[in-house]
Amino acid sequence: MLVPGSVTGAATEEERPDQSVTIAPREVREWTTDWGLLVTAEGNAVNIDSTLLLLLIPILVIQLGLLIWGLYDLTRPERKVKGGSKVLWALVIIFINIIGPIIYFLFGREEA
Repeated sequence: MLVPGSVTGAATEEERPDQSVTIAPREVREWTTDWGLLVTAEGNAVNIDSTLLLLLIPILVIQLGLLIWGLYDLTRPERKVKGGSKVLWALVIIFINIIGPIIYFLFGREEA
């Protein structure tokens, strides 16, 4: 039987006759990185510094632009793709961040 909040330690048979296992409460640890990220031991409560956010916004805009442009180009009726599978190329564009649309534009399109 697990008892949350009890202290783990060496106990004798008289102290613990039912052979139950006790666990210690978890400590809450926090780390702050050089970029201002706050990460707890549980992996939540993350704060992003404004400088890092300003660096990520252009990358996000480029990724979103390439994604939209690639999917628009792929769905044009006259567009032919290598391998013949537009669904496969759509998955490449959507799931391979930033590089997927570039791969499509460089290697996936067949010029008519």
